[in-house]
Amino acid sequence: KLATEDEVLAILGPIIGDEAEALGAIADELRIPMMMNSQRASVTEGHPTVFNNWVSSEEQVDAALDYVLSELEVDRFAIAYPERETASRMVERFWLGLEAAGREVSFIESYPTGTTDFTKVAKRFTGAHYWKARPAEIDYVLPFLPHRSKAQLASMPRDTEPGVDFQAFFVPDHFAAMSMLAPGFVAEGINLSGYFGDHRGIPVPIIGGAALNHPDLLKRGGRFANGLLLVDSFFSGSHEDVVQRFVLQYQLLHGNSPAVLEAACYDSARFLFELIERGNIYREDLVASLSLTTPAASILRSSGFNKKREMEHSLLVLQIKKGAFTQVYPAVPENPLRYSLGEDGLLVAFQKDEEGNKIEVANPGPTHLRLPPDEEAEGEGEGEGEGEGEGEGEEPDSE
Repeated sequence: KLATEDEVLAILGPIIGDEAEALGAIADELRIPMMMNSQRASVTEGHPTVFNNWVSSEEQVDAALDYVLSELEVDRFAIAYPERETASRMVERFWLGLEAAGREVSFIESYPTGTTDFTKVAKRFTGAHYWKARPAEIDYVLPFLPHRSKAQLASMPRDTEPGVDFQAFFVPDHFAAMSMLAPGFVAEGINLSGYFGDHRGIPVPIIGGAALNHPDLLKRGGRFANGLLLVDSFFSGSHEDVVQRFVLQYQLLHGNSPAVLEAACYDSARFLFELIERGNIYREDLVASLSLTTPAASILRSSGFNKKREMEHSLLVLQIKKGAFTQVYPAVPENPLRYSLGEDGLLVAFQKDEEGNKIEVANPGPTHLRLPPDEEAEGEGEGEGEGEGEGEGEEPDSE
């Protein structure tokens, strides 16, 4: 109906994997461009009119690899992963990247999806699991990685030293699991992200993907989450102009802060509108332009679609410090321009002086944000309009 009766130019969505796969063939049949934000891998395969704007797991792994290999002095890694196929694919890519760089995975363990007590998992990394008995057959199994083996079991370890036998963790899991994993590992004496400082074991950094970028990790993980590293393309606290304006506008309209899904949907719509404003008013032209154009501005640091019609992104590395996400890579410019929200949607630009005080500076862009609808005013306007007749008076606000 959207394509044939309403004659829409493009479709935004879906975001659910099953729906994305089902609608791909229909979009091709109708020759209508479809911009998805789906976590499902390869939803664009075989569908020339389907594009996916979501940050892929491959991008996340590559960004994590780039950071740990260039910024951390680490040679031996430990991996803890949930027993899911999607997580195992990330593990395999990370492992291959380490091998290509001459590094090694010296410890790896899996855990069932839905695990809540991670002390048992931690005991496998400290050697405590093997103090009473030699490894059993089940101990050698790596779910979804049948061609890989546990290097740590070659010498039947009874005692290991985190920070020496392995120097960093890679954990491709979501924020809810991490909020329980971190305290579980600390409880078993692992100096995760330097929780104990330097007086109790060598600090062991931990890094994960975009699924950790959620405010609930700060609440649930508490002090145990401090120091954790993650990669993502969206950071609501970014110094970048386009991100600050989007976040403040979203907060003004909705009363809370946007997450990555809201940012991705906004980015997709913005890119489509940008191309339409350039004169791409036919579906075939829009498909061609989507394949060849780099977004003029992007909330997700997008750089254009690749040959598989998957958006490529320049990812950030974030770290939890003092209970808040902060950007650690790329480095934030010294004293960047920041914005705050003034009265009536006024956008105030400022920087800080040597003493840390805010100093208002000239705003380099639009100075006002769109205000939320005034429901009371709208109600009054509707009542007046009924008595005056249609078409008379001022035109309603298109917003």
